[in-house]
Amino acid sequence: MKELEIEVRVRNNLLKTRRLALGFNQTQMAEAIGCSQAAYGALEAMRVPPICKDGTWRKGVENLASYYGVDPEDLFPDAIQAVDKNKAVRYVDVKDVPSLIGVGSHSAAMLTASPDELAGQLELRKRIETVLPTLSPREEEVIRRRFGIGCIAQTQAIIGQDFGVGGGRIQQIEAKALRKLRHPKSSKHLRDFVRPDDYDYVIIKKRSS
Repeated sequence: MKELEIEVRVRNNLLKTRRLALGFNQTQMAEAIGCSQAAYGALEAMRVPPICKDGTWRKGVENLASYYGVDPEDLFPDAIQAVDKNKAVRYVDVKDVPSLIGVGSHSAAMLTASPDELAGQLELRKRIETVLPTLSPREEEVIRRRFGIGCIAQTQAIIGQDFGVGGGRIQQIEAKALRKLRHPKSSKHLRDFVRPDDYDYVIIKKRSS
């Protein structure tokens, strides 16, 4: 039996990339187009289809298209409309995980972590979450994706592709964000976790029997 369960989530990167280019978080984007954060977030995370049952575009989609000055089809092409689920579960062997998601040795080591080690990682995650709002939306996005906070850790090059910039620019944004997090007002939340390597982890659930 496969030992691990991996959940894959799908997101409309056309919306996300445009939002990040504006420097907006989801709440700011929702305010800009005149809808709730929940409604916008559902569209970006593809929790709801962009087209209503009567065949018309959802109001939020029309507002987005109007805001960007494009057609709804530019934001929700046929390939995206064809996706009927925004997540899927796959079962894999432990040995296949590093090559599958490209995690580092520290992240891979977490797959066999003890309960105490996992508890420490969860506490670290909570503390990091308390200081991330001190960053700009773009800096927060980069840090989350670089260190796998709420997602799979990604390289600077991959993040740069989504932002429309080179990996070097992402490195600069990351460095600036880390300097902010090392400020005494922020770092006090992380004093018990002294090694930067400890921030690089991916939580993958062991498959229940």
